[in-house]
Amino acid sequence: MKVILINGSPNANGCTFTALSEVAKTLNENSVETEIIHVGNKDIRGCIACRKCKESKKSIALGKEQYGLPEKETRIYTPFIR
Repeated sequence: MKVILINGSPNANGCTFTALSEVAKTLNENSVETEIIHVGNKDIRGCIACRKCKESKKSIALGKEQYGLPEKETRIYTPFIR
């Protein structure tokens, strides 16, 4: 299993990074792979309620490649999928 920790703070190495690093350390000690991704300097928008995830019955992540998120086995959970 791999856990991706997302740092949304504009300060890449600030308090949020320190907290995420502690979480990553604990997970790593328990044989869980981790990766911290900094997106605090990216122009990321929230859900626009387009409901494409409901129509297609799968998670929608528009432009995830431009934010440095891994392509393989990335799950982005959305509220409309049942």
